[in-house]
Amino acid sequence: MEKKVFREKSVERISSPDELNAYMRVVSPSAWAVLAAVLLVLCALVAWSAFATVESVATGSAAAEGGVLTITFADAETAQHVEAGMNVTIGAVSAEITSVGRDARGRIIAGATANMPDGRYEARVSYKRTQILGMLLN
Repeated sequence: MEKKVFREKSVERISSPDELNAYMRVVSPSAWAVLAAVLLVLCALVAWSAFATVESVATGSAAAEGGVLTITFADAETAQHVEAGMNVTIGAVSAEITSVGRDARGRIIAGATANMPDGRYEARVSYKRTQILGMLLN
């Protein structure tokens, strides 16, 4: 008598599988949808970072008197980037800086002319634009 280790039915099933060309689903459709959404968001972020920029600004206090602006900067480190020809923005008014120098205390000051009422204002000078993608790749 022959001793069999496996059942005859199991041996037949392994030696001749019925569905060789049947589709075997490894990943569910919902997982593909999540993957597609994540890839879409990543592509959108890369596209956005290729076109978006970040402005570096020097802020200061501007005193307007008779159409002449005198801007005193709070931070000397950022103010050192300010040069004549750059634009100073005070609210909705923009003016070109005509001169840059130092006052008696050694603070950096800038001068500009603008048609504004006399008074004190908050001023911003944009001295550098950095592209976000370039910032990420450096």
